[in-house]
This record gives sequence, C-alpha cells and structure tokens, in this order.
Amino acid sequence: MKTIFLKRFTCLFIVISILFSFNILVNALDEEFIIFDSEVIPGAPTVLGGSTNITYKQSGKIDIPLEPTNKDVVFLIDSSFNLKEVPIGDGPFDHVLFSRNNTDIIGYGTTVDGKFFSKKTVNNGDSNIQINSTYECEDWNGQPPKNGTRVTDEDLNRFDHWFPDEENQYGVSEIDMLMTSITNNASRLDGLHGFRVFDKDDQELINSLPINLNGGVQLYYEEWNGEKCFMIKGAGTFVIDSDMYFIGNLVISTRDGVRQAPELLGGIKDAFIMATGNVTLQGQEMKEIDDVNLISANGNICIQLEKNQFKGMALAPKGKMEFQGQGGAEFIGSFIGKDLSIKNDFIFKYPEDDKPSDIIKKRIFTESAPLVLESVNNLINDVSEYTNSTTITFATRANHREENDLNVNLGDGLRHAYHHLSSSTSLSKNIVIFTAKTPNTYTTVSATNNDEFLLTGNAQGYQIPDDADKAIEYAKKVIEHNNTENIQVIFVDLTEALNAGEEEVPDLYNVANSIGISAGNYKRPKTLNEIDFNLDSLNLSPLKETTVAPVFESLTINSATFEAQLPLNFVVTGVQYGFGNDLDNEDYLDVNSFEITDENTITFNIPNASSIDLLKEDGSLKLSKSIFLKLLVKVNPDKPDDPDNPFENIRWNNDPPTITGTINLPSDHAKINYVVKDESHTLYNFTQIFEDADIEVNHLIDLN
Repeated sequence: MKTIFLKRFTCLFIVISILFSFNILVNALDEEFIIFDSEVIPGAPTVLGGSTNITYKQSGKIDIPLEPTNKDVVFLIDSSFNLKEVPIGDGPFDHVLFSRNNTDIIGYGTTVDGKFFSKKTVNNGDSNIQINSTYECEDWNGQPPKNGTRVTDEDLNRFDHWFPDEENQYGVSEIDMLMTSITNNASRLDGLHGFRVFDKDDQELINSLPINLNGGVQLYYEEWNGEKCFMIKGAGTFVIDSDMYFIGNLVISTRDGVRQAPELLGGIKDAFIMATGNVTLQGQEMKEIDDVNLISANGNICIQLEKNQFKGMALAPKGKMEFQGQGGAEFIGSFIGKDLSIKNDFIFKYPEDDKPSDIIKKRIFTESAPLVLESVNNLINDVSEYTNSTTITFATRANHREENDLNVNLGDGLRHAYHHLSSSTSLSKNIVIFTAKTPNTYTTVSATNNDEFLLTGNAQGYQIPDDADKAIEYAKKVIEHNNTENIQVIFVDLTEALNAGEEEVPDLYNVANSIGISAGNYKRPKTLNEIDFNLDSLNLSPLKETTVAPVFESLTINSATFEAQLPLNFVVTGVQYGFGNDLDNEDYLDVNSFEITDENTITFNIPNASSIDLLKEDGSLKLSKSIFLKLLVKVNPDKPDDPDNPFENIRWNNDPPTITGTINLPSDHAKINYVVKDESHTLYNFTQIFEDADIEVNHLIDLN
C-alpha cells in the first residue's frame, strides 16, 4: 500500500526559465553564425508543488547570416507516372501469353499452363490446344480449347496504360518506365565495364568489332537475312552480367546457350537485353537458355527452339512475338507482343517461382524507376539549400494518390501551391511544375455542378476525370485567379527525358501555352543531365543567387518562434513569457497557444516579440529588452525507461523521500527562430540555438 501511495504522489514539477540577453552584431564580411556557450544556473531544492528555476543565460555576439532566405518555391510533381508503390492485381506480366492485338496459332497439341490474354482476336488452327487456366479475347475463331475458362466479364482495355501510347495522349506508361530504366542503367555502365550501349551509327564502335564478350562469344556487326544486325555468336555460353542496349537489330546465336550471371552489375536483380529493332534468338542447338529477358522497343522478336527450353521473358510492345522451331519445345516465363504468332506444338508455362510479374514490379517500382525522379529530387535538394521549398504531388487530386492512379489534375496541384504561397511574406515566390502528361481531371465546388471550378484554398472538392479540355481550362483559371502577386510559374516538360532514345515524342508546349505559361518559362529537358542539379537549363538559377546584406542602420523583429525538444517524461502544462531586464522582478504572461508533437517537441510564437526594438549601439544592434520564457513542466517518473531517457540517472530515496540526480538536455534542445526585416522590408531569417544543459535535481517529497 505504501508503494502505491508513493507512486501516486511523487510527481515532480519543474519550471524551465530561459533567459535570452542578446547582443546582435551585423558583420557584412563574416557569414559565420557564432553561438556562445550557455551558463546553467540550477535552482534550490524544493518540496512537491514548488519549482526549480532552470535559467539559461545567453550573451555575446550573434552575427546575422548574410544570405536572406526570402525566396519561396513550390515544386509541383505529377505523380501519375511515379508508381513507386507495387501495384496489386493483374498486369501483362502475370500472363504466360499476352497480345495487345491478335494471336495466330498453328499446331496440333499446343499447351498453355498459365493465363492467356489476346485483346482482339485469336485465330486458332490447333484443334487440340489445351489451356489449363483462364483465357480472354474479344473473338475466338476456330476450334475452342479442350479445357480452360474463358473470362468474359472483364474490361479488355484495363491493361492499356501499361503500354506506350502511340499518340502519347497519356504520357509515360509502365513499359516506358521499364525501358527507360534499362537504357539509363546501360548508359551508366557503358565504358566502366566495357561496352553496354551499342549504336549502329557509332562508327568507332563498328570499326572495333568483333569484340569478345566472354569466353568463346563475340559481338559482330554484319548482314543477316538481308539486313545489318548486331550478332552475338560463338561456341561458348553468352553470360549476361548487366543490362545491354542495342540501337539497331540484334541476333543471338551461340552454341552452348545464354544465361544470366549470378552477380549482376549496376545494382539490379535481373538484367535485360533491349534493342530498338528486331531481336532474334536462334536457340536450336543451345544447351541452356536460362533467365534471358529480351525486349524489342519498336520491332519484332523471334525465338527459334528445337526440343529445348527457354526460361525468361520476351516483350515486343509494338511488334510481333513469334515462336518457331520443333514441336515439344518449352517456353517458361511471360511472352508479350502487340501480336502473337505460334507456329508449332509448343508448351507454354508460367513459372511458380521467380514470377515475371514480381521481377518487373521490383524493377519498375522499387529498384530504379523512374530514374528521372532521382534527378528531379537532386534538383529540389539543391534548390532547397537556398530557398524555403515545399513539394506538392498531384494525380487525381493534390497530395493524394490512390493505387494505379493515372489521372492528371494539374489545376488542383496549382490551387494547393497558390494556397501554400498565400501566407508567405517572401519577395520571390515560384511554382515549378514537373509533368509528362496532358491534364485530364479537374476539381469542382460541388458534385452537381461540373462547371463551377474550385479555384482557391486547399479543400478537397470534387474531382471530374476524363475531360482534357476542361482540365486545361481549369488549370488556366486557377493561375488567372490566384496569380495576383506576380508568382513565377515554370513548366518543366518531362516527356523527352522520360522517353530517352525515342524519336519524335510529342511535347506539352501547347498545354503550357494554353494555361498561360510564357515561352521563356517552358522547359523541356532532353536528358537526365539537363535536370540533375542543373538550375540554368530550367531557368532556376535566380533562386540560387544571394544578396549581400547591407550594414543595417536598423532591423525590426517581424516574428519570433520558440522550439524545444523535451524528454518524453516532461508534460508541459503551461507556457509563460515576459520582457525586461530582471528575471526575478518580471511579471509573466501566459502564452495561450502552443503545439506539442508526438516526439514531445514544443513550438509557439512569442507574443508581442515585434514590440522589442533593435537599437544601434557601438556599431552593433542590440535588443532593447530581454525575453524571458518559462515552460511549466510536470515530470512523470513512472513512464517506461528508454535508452534516451534523461531520467536514467534519477534515484528515489525512501528516507526521507527524495529525488536526486542529473537530467541532461542535449545540444540543440532549444532554439528561437527569428524573422527580421530591414528598412526596405526585406525579410531575413536567423536562429539562436542553445547548447547542452544539465539540470541538477534534489527534491524532497512531501507525502502529506
């Protein structure tokens, strides 16, 4: 019973008093921000309900930084192509056979163990075909399969967003992202580990061929079936140790086979061989074809086997995926084309382990895609060193993203950006848009009126998709309505950077022009290098310019914000402040509003801080009054200990009941953030940080 009584009443109340006595010296030649060490004055022991005055006395010279942070920028990022989350549900690579168009089958005993999708028509010339899973198509011509379940209640257009759109209406697709990842990764490795990019128009490269790839395997450039091709051939096994990118046609014809190396270069888990033209694998004599992933960006893929086995993937999003060779050959993996052509009794199996869908999702959504966003992030981090910056994303609406959300509501992103800047007092305000798609979604005030745009604030509103004209008009209206303060809006068109190596990719200039972006503020980087840390190419270099502060005649406090990280055992019950020169005789007033985070960080604006003058004295600017702050803190010793708990050194004595020990508040535990302005009302920020403080505790507990 005594123990319970003790725990119930042993609550320690501490008052933290912080004394700031500043001499502010402006030195136009010295950018260093000098902080003098704190002097900690512990109070006398007190009984329960009393307080210990913990006084911080700070004095000395403080140099105001010469670089003003009077620029604000909002980075507005189209997240519809930034599918970092791994999507749930079917995709093309969940199928063993997938056609965006038609499928032709010739044979007598084709077996399909896995899902089969053909968006348009299946022309079946195999009366004994077996499908041991589901199949989908618009039309099936010929003998139906002996078994299998035909799915008829799904939307056959549901996979379209995975593939490059020939009109680029919706911008970057998942397949675009995969191919961009491969080309960029190969380009990074090229020259570091031998050739990884092979261009038919690179005469120096062509003149150096043949070159040895690995034991018994060489790369040639020669004529094959009437056209010039890169050819990988030889008596050995072609071992793939990284992504490889061929600009032109490619033929692989080695005697012993093709396989992936156990360890790959470039930080990837699975390598791809990609060509812009046709890809042919002559595997009739190969002993092994294991973990081989082939892509033809613009042409056809043909795999020729005898009674051997192919394990891997093949993707021809704009061409034909063709299977040739002797009946009985096995294709294990995922095989995707605009059209499929099966020319014998082959066996197609979807693997149970190392599923293609998992490999693709990791490659696109986790490992390296899209690389362009890494460059965008580098740029943002660089600019953030010189500005007050914020990032807002948008898809169907701003700062919110549902899974596989491919809509683009640029206007909603702009609305949120303008709302954020509306409270800024900076002289320079900027919005930088990064996007790769035409807007197709807009926001209205109500669900019943599709013509009443929501133009201001940060309310959710109602989103209306699938109307590009209205979406563009909405973005234009948001700019017109809000851009009263001459806020600069820069439009960065990522279509070309995201489609590296592609020719004649449509741009978004007309979109930018339609919403009111000037020609000078429309930027279309061609490569990652034009984004990565490159302020000049995107018209952002003015954000990095600094203004040397004058030798001030006077400064005025605009606002002052106190912030402190407190131990988790401290519970703040109140905050008080006062101005003057004598801590003991000062009357304190309550701070009516303060915020505390889950990490027990307290912040509040110091009331009436602007009433303090900064007076010129002996070449320095000094505060006319000191600022006193008290944090009324209740300490709960019954809270669970943790490694960072400052109460680990506190001891409880029973006779007499006493708390003794030391509480350490670490460096940077408290600071004041000042905003001051000069005669021209230019705003400057600077921070006063307080160093370590040890609080000596010796409290007698009154159990009565």
